Amino acid sequence: MAETPSEERGSRRCASQGLRINIFMSIKRIKHSVIFIIIFFAFSHAVYANLEITEVMYNPEGTDTNREWIKLHNNGSNTITVISGRSDSAWRFSDDVEGTELHLINDELIIDPSADAILASNKDIFISEHPEFNGPVADTSMSLNNASGTVRIWDGSNPRNIVAFKEYPYIDNPIVNEENTNSNIDTSISSSTSGGSSSSSSTPKEVEKVYNIATKIISPKVVTAGVPFIINHNTTGTKKEKIILGKFVWNFGDGMRKEGSTSDPFSYTYQYPGEYVLTLSYSLSSFNISPDATDRLTIKVIPSGIIISSVGTPADPFIEIENNSNYEMSLRGWVVKGSLHSFILPEGMTILSNKKIKLSPKITGFDFNDFNSISIIDGGGQIFAVYPNRAPSRVKYSASQNSNSQDSNGNIVKGESVNNNQLENASQVINLNDLGASAVSSDGLSSLSKGFYAWLGLALVIVVGIASVVLLRRNEEIPDYVEETISAKDMTIIE
Repeated sequence: MAETPSEERGSRRCASQGLRINIFMSIKRIKHSVIFIIIFFAFSHAVYANLEITEVMYNPEGTDTNREWIKLHNNGSNTITVISGRSDSAWRFSDDVEGTELHLINDELIIDPSADAILASNKDIFISEHPEFNGPVADTSMSLNNASGTVRIWDGSNPRNIVAFKEYPYIDNPIVNEENTNSNIDTSISSSTSGGSSSSSSTPKEVEKVYNIATKIISPKVVTAGVPFIINHNTTGTKKEKIILGKFVWNFGDGMRKEGSTSDPFSYTYQYPGEYVLTLSYSLSSFNISPDATDRLTIKVIPSGIIISSVGTPADPFIEIENNSNYEMSLRGWVVKGSLHSFILPEGMTILSNKKIKLSPKITGFDFNDFNSISIIDGGGQIFAVYPNRAPSRVKYSASQNSNSQDSNGNIVKGESVNNNQLENASQVINLNDLGASAVSSDGLSSLSKGFYAWLGLALVIVVGIASVVLLRRNEEIPDYVEETISAKDMTIIE
């Protein structure tokens, strides 16, 4: 039965309405899908944007092998799962300087909100060196450049940044403070979609480095027995600042020990030749059981090889000093003492090994009269050499560089500036007869004449005394007058 025109128009309207409903439902489903996709990507980006690289250990102290790592921090409120393996969707870690893409090995890394995680070149080594870290640690095939570079994490299936690059500067042996991971960190986020791109960035900041407390002994390695030398130290804190307070314990290796809360430069004297181990232990607090930093230095103590090898003439009264040892020696602050003058050797005065130096009278102010007694006295007051060469006396002298009797040359000091309380010691006085004819002057002969007349006077006194005794004894004898005065007339014969 054929449809009427009105029925045909009704059927077409129903079909048209059904098609519109289907199209509407399809469009609605598409809208929901698009909204879901947009929400998904927005959520994913929001999650990934909360992941930061907070520390980069690219050049550890010592060997780099298996000891490099980076720290990640989730500062969001959602858990982040790092996809491992070699699939296209696996995450990648790259160092742009090396141009190497790295991947996680056999680990799934889940980073909880406000938690940290470590990507290490060797998981076991990191845990052994940082037992205090209790977050997740993942193995990687990491190999960072020791110079400045860029690190980033990205999704292998979609070459976009999950965590944008973090530049790090070149610093030898950086030590990163693990208790302060976010105070000096800055990152930049970048993403792209098919509909366009947007990015935001900020200037990277240098991660603050925290160094180990360290101390270093500052001292000459070769010194002379019996001669004081200066000891100092350089102790630095976690920011390389100089430390002057704390607990300083010195051990000199010869039985002597010194401890104090401050440690300024000081002098020390080794009495005997040998090799001694000088150590310094530093602690921030006097209550510390073990020191925060230590250092040691081997000091070689040598016998003195300094002698006065010769002196000049009345026309040129120089003094020649010789170093017979195999080491150069500092003569800073030593005193050359003559009969009338003393000369203080200036700062930085050094004599090379097995060499001689001459001191000009134009510099020392000495004249030939000073050669009656010449000696070299170290800064500690000990006599180290006399002329002619004899065993040095152990008598100590005290010399002052601030004496009021200094000449125009600040190193020339009158004889009175040096304590002469032991000058009469025969071992310190030079007999001019020993100097030879070239070293004798009219003043020397005058001195000898005075000695001769003294002995001659003493001999005359002795002779006069003996003669007086003889004469007195003769006067005390009684003469025998009997034989000279009795004659025959004075005698009577008695029968």
